[in-house]
Amino acid sequence: IKHLDGRDIEVRHAPAEVIVPGSVIGVVNEGMPINRNPIEKGTLNNMFTVTFPDNHLADISKIKAL
Repeated sequence: IKHLDGRDIEVRHAPAEVIVPGSVIGVVNEGMPINRNPIEKGTLNNMFTVTFPDNHLADISKIKAL
């Protein structure tokens, strides 16, 4: 994810975890500075928008075989 300050931040999730529309993943210590303590930062929460491909390319017989 491209941070507002221009850095690229790596977002990790469990290998079996599926990111669906509306999923939120937090990155600790990359959010806004904490009140009265500008050295500490909060969690940067990221909500994902996922676009799935159209189903019109799927063959019904192959889907049934699954």
